[in-house]
Amino acid sequence: MQERDGVSSGQQVNPYTGAALTAVFPTARIYNGLEYAIGRLWGAGIPPVVCNASTWAVLDPTTGVDLNTIGPTGQPPINGLAFDQKWSTMYGVTSGCAGNSNLVRIDVTSGVATVLGSTGVRLGSLQFGPDGDLYGGGDNTDGGHLYRINQANAFTRLIGTTGMGNVTGITLGVNGPVAAGPAPASLDFSAPYPNPSRSGIVQFRFSIPAAGDVRLELYDVAGRLRWSESMNGLNAGPHSVTWNGLASNGARLASGIYHMRLVSAAGSRTVRLVRFD
Repeated sequence: MQERDGVSSGQQVNPYTGAALTAVFPTARIYNGLEYAIGRLWGAGIPPVVCNASTWAVLDPTTGVDLNTIGPTGQPPINGLAFDQKWSTMYGVTSGCAGNSNLVRIDVTSGVATVLGSTGVRLGSLQFGPDGDLYGGGDNTDGGHLYRINQANAFTRLIGTTGMGNVTGITLGVNGPVAAGPAPASLDFSAPYPNPSRSGIVQFRFSIPAAGDVRLELYDVAGRLRWSESMNGLNAGPHSVTWNGLASNGARLASGIYHMRLVSAAGSRTVRLVRFD
């Protein structure tokens, strides 16, 4: 949770009761957009000057401290963030301080936000729905309407009125108990994120059809093994692992093309990773 009262502070709460789990702690700046993705808490900070560019940062969810202030997004205040798990892409919507909101795609490694198009409305929030479509909630000048947004060109279609004055936050929920999905029928290894990547963490996601041991092996273009990690006794289903960008001996790897190989009892799969210093 992040409160916007000029004090700039946060607090962890129990999602079932609302009870505080921690004391209120200060954050480095006021955030209008927060999203947890690829093992990190990302934030788009409100600039001290109205309508200036948001600052992109990684936060510590326990203390609120900026672990890494990455840099300006290049776009005016970003009101909402939504991470596309399927395509490993971070989206945001700008505030309406300069007119209608723009849909932007954010490079999490640099913070740079690329405008995909104008939504034609003023939005206060953003989130993916259970159908995989992108949804936005109108701000206080819009009157709290709910919209469906095309991720490619920002074309926005009105769904209806929520009955609220504005929608400053949307999240995806479930009805009834949460149950694990069926195990995948075959071995799957998704493209890494981010890719291309710069210095920092890269996430690799995979699914195995049966419980067992797996091993990840990173090779350079010369076929040399540069990093590896074994994971034993994994359950069937989806898993993820992060790589810190270093070789097994702790050395920083140079820019170039690398191949990550997943080895399991069900077979092996390989994905390509482009790395920049």
